[in-house]
Amino acid sequence: MSQAGSGRQEKRKGQEQTESCNPFACVAPEAMYIHVPFCESKCHYCNFYSIKANKAERAAYVDLLLLELRERARELTASGVAKRPLRSIYFGGGTPGIMSPGEIEKILLEISRHWSFASDIEITLEANPGSDFAEKTAGFKQLGINRLSLGLQTTDNKKLAALGRRHTREDFDHSLEAAYRANFTNISLDLMLGLLGESFDSFQENLELVLTYKTPHISFYSLQIEEGTALARQVRARPDLVPEEAEERKMYHYLLERVEAEGLLPYEISNAAKPGFESRHNCVYWRAEPYYGLGPAASSYVFGLRSSNLADYSAWAEAISTGNFSKACVIEEDVDGTGARKEFMMLGFRLLAGISKEAYRSLFKEEMDERFSAELGLLLKKKYIEVRAEGYRLTALGLDYANRVFGEFI
Repeated sequence: MSQAGSGRQEKRKGQEQTESCNPFACVAPEAMYIHVPFCESKCHYCNFYSIKANKAERAAYVDLLLLELRERARELTASGVAKRPLRSIYFGGGTPGIMSPGEIEKILLEISRHWSFASDIEITLEANPGSDFAEKTAGFKQLGINRLSLGLQTTDNKKLAALGRRHTREDFDHSLEAAYRANFTNISLDLMLGLLGESFDSFQENLELVLTYKTPHISFYSLQIEEGTALARQVRARPDLVPEEAEERKMYHYLLERVEAEGLLPYEISNAAKPGFESRHNCVYWRAEPYYGLGPAASSYVFGLRSSNLADYSAWAEAISTGNFSKACVIEEDVDGTGARKEFMMLGFRLLAGISKEAYRSLFKEEMDERFSAELGLLLKKKYIEVRAEGYRLTALGLDYANRVFGEFI
């Protein structure tokens, strides 16, 4: 049994069902994240864990992942907690779209041997646009994958090249057309704002082109300058290329208004969707619910314990292949009742609908206003949040100072 698995089982057995406990400590997850660590090349802004791999190395990764899946299933059985049908499986990375349909099929088949699938399960695959992926879309669809997340970032080919992206806008067009031909209807695209050299006017032009794609979901992120990346070195040489913060926030608020006018309702700080197309998997994170995480660098939240697999493929592979699971995963945090309440508040404020008093009461058997009266009072005074009949949500000002809101619950 792995270190994390043993810890999860022991905690579950010793957990008393009291009002002060973590309500997720005795509940099996309904969501699973699979980290595929492979990329053809490293984007200039990326600090996520990824490596290159050939066909043989991808096949070896699949075999290792199957071993880890079996161990996770065994841990759950040993815990005595009933498995719940999976409602979400998310292939992230890295670039999961680099895998073949056959490789993904092996993973899904192994999952299905140990977990049942909800009738309306959402299975998401992240992918980068390109001819190789376009040729595989029909194969992925046949496996039961019913949601695609495509990394567009921008329609400007020069800016794509500056980001170190391998695709062009034309590649994205081709991949999106292939996805529609394969009968994918649930498609999300990623959009960046605040790119180097980007003005408000050029961002507006880019956004209008993005909206012509009519995808039912858009994720949007401000470009982050991460230390150790190629982009960080470029910015040190040309800091004038970074848009002013006020300009970037202007882009963000314009985007919220513009996508809503197109029927894409902003439901989270960085996401908008047509009703019914919200990302089920990511909502698990924002509601502070449990989830499995498998593959190198993947994180899990099971039985109240947050853990992470090693962000080192060789070390992870060695531990898994030898059955020494204790060296593949590290427990990072034991989330007790107090921590669970704070996480519910901190993560819940990412949702633009806000935090429901009834949802809090149902989980923790107490009143949110009593537990967090000081924090909520301060945030109301600063006008970062506002009162609704259901609970509380961020204001327009709070969207710009969201990290300060989150900080009150750390």
